[in-house]
Amino acid sequence: MYIDLSSYPIELELVYEFSKDMTNDPDQIRDTHQLTLDESRPFMGLRGDKGLFGTQEWWENIHAKVIPSEIKSGVITRTYVAGMENLAQDNSFEYLDDTGKLHDESIYTLNKSKRSLFNLNHLVVIYYAYDEMKASTIEDPDYSCSVIEMAISKMPVR
Repeated sequence: MYIDLSSYPIELELVYEFSKDMTNDPDQIRDTHQLTLDESRPFMGLRGDKGLFGTQEWWENIHAKVIPSEIKSGVITRTYVAGMENLAQDNSFEYLDDTGKLHDESIYTLNKSKRSLFNLNHLVVIYYAYDEMKASTIEDPDYSCSVIEMAISKMPVR
């Protein structure tokens, strides 16, 4: 676990772990590997020099902080439906971090019933990993951002 739930002043529930979710979509992992390894597409896909996406080497490099990562947290200011689907339940949220910056993110859960925790004034904590893209340069770095874990408070913080 990358998010230390005990380090927050309010009870959090870990609702998403990519390490568990990745087994639900092996095609995504396979397709990502194929694009990473496809030398005929030098500007598409992940660089893969720190391990192929989702492999043991990749996880070890996230844990060792060889692959850049960070924790972001904030208070949910709104939830909404993103995309062109006609959904009955919101699939995204906006949150305000400690610096006063607004961020938009999708709702990630392993259990759909946990989506109901994503409400106004709930604290959300997200662990991100940044995988370098093939087209990335020293002058203009480019990263794919992956949500590794997501936790949400069971109660509002305000």
